[in-house]
Amino acid sequence: MAGKRRVLVEDGILNPGCLGLATLMLSVVIIAAGCGSSSNNHIVVVPTATATAMTATPTPTTRASATPTIAVTTTPTAAASATPTSSSTPTPTSTSTPTPTSTSTPTPTPTPAKVALWVDNTTNSAPNPYVDEFTGATLTSPGATVVPTPTAKNLSAQIAPDTSGVTFDSSDNQWVSVCGSESDFGRLAEFTTTTLATLTGKPSAAPTPDVIISDSGSGKSVNCPWNATFDSNGNLWVANSNEFTAPPGFVTEYQPGQLTKTGNPVPFVTLTDTTDKFVSPTGVVFDSAGDLIVSDFGPDQFSPAPAGSAKILVFDAATLAKLTSGTNDVAAHATLTDPSIGSPVNGAFDNAGNLWVADCGASEIYMFPKAALSTGAKSASAIFKSTIVTGTSEKSLNCPGGVTFDTSGNLWYTNFFGTGTGVNGDVGEFTAAQLASAPASSTPQPHIFLVADTAGNGLSFPLGLIFGPQF
Repeated sequence: MAGKRRVLVEDGILNPGCLGLATLMLSVVIIAAGCGSSSNNHIVVVPTATATAMTATPTPTTRASATPTIAVTTTPTAAASATPTSSSTPTPTSTSTPTPTSTSTPTPTPTPAKVALWVDNTTNSAPNPYVDEFTGATLTSPGATVVPTPTAKNLSAQIAPDTSGVTFDSSDNQWVSVCGSESDFGRLAEFTTTTLATLTGKPSAAPTPDVIISDSGSGKSVNCPWNATFDSNGNLWVANSNEFTAPPGFVTEYQPGQLTKTGNPVPFVTLTDTTDKFVSPTGVVFDSAGDLIVSDFGPDQFSPAPAGSAKILVFDAATLAKLTSGTNDVAAHATLTDPSIGSPVNGAFDNAGNLWVADCGASEIYMFPKAALSTGAKSASAIFKSTIVTGTSEKSLNCPGGVTFDTSGNLWYTNFFGTGTGVNGDVGEFTAAQLASAPASSTPQPHIFLVADTAGNGLSFPLGLIFGPQF
């Protein structure tokens, strides 16, 4: 995972990297370690084009309404038709014939359909991590596929040394979370649709971010950000795992006006929760009612959480609407727990409003029914456990970190680790039918399973993923 949780594979043995995460068999053991000197270890890379800090953006005096809509399922937007549906003939007011000002009909620019799967890969044999776009047959062919070929690759130097998540805003601009290091607390890098379009046909493109949101060096506003998401008002919510200073971690909110230029804006809202013990928030997602669900990696940043001790916290829309500018320490509206939860990373909602959460520590995926998102501790009603994928030596679940849904209701997830052919991690898919028929505990075979090669050309320790526009 990011920062302290990075572990690379060297000669078939999990080798602690830059404060890395190690896993043996079905358990994940997280070890704090220093950066190794071996060339096969995770190497902290200093960006070659570090953005110049700017004067902090003035803090807005009013807060946008926090009534987000569901921010997971990505329904494609149909391209606009260039053919007029009707036309009317003007009635001349004189005998003269009007002279047309133009003979061409304006053609609307179509909106890209959200049918591409974007995956952030945390490390690579190349100098820096990258974000892949996968489309077409890669996402429709059942069974196991070795080394899926990305249709585009974002190798920006500014997403080094450690990506942790990827998301899109309502204008289809891509935002990448960068965890950073002890000397670089990380950043949020935005790539506009115009910039993303330049990646097509250039698998080694390294674009410059259009906007970089960072910290002035204190780690109090940006500190190893993991997953981020947008609400319906365009506010950006970020899970800061706070791996490089003393816990607890925190969640921040930036308003749209703070996201338009590179700099170090003070978050409009900083959300903490000392009552329910925020330690290392790694996931943020909204349900259809506007409730914010925060996944916390666990009570100890340096090792996996003991089974049953990690938490998934729910902050209802009414609580969010009352947040004021600055730091807000508020208790969660509800807590989701389960006896086997180890280290939950992030969640996603299906079309029925059920919450699915990827748990790296337990190597499981949980489902919490919609009714569970209320006051009190609630347990998962379905748990997907790991099995061996037919035709490979891969575990179907091996430190899952990212989860998202496609437009057909199929669940896609990342495995941070691989064990056989794809030693650098995997991406799997469970169909909507598999999800609907899942018993309380099951070990289904993924319908689609994409594995990495040893060089990390297609997938390399993938963490976050989301469906977005195809270019």
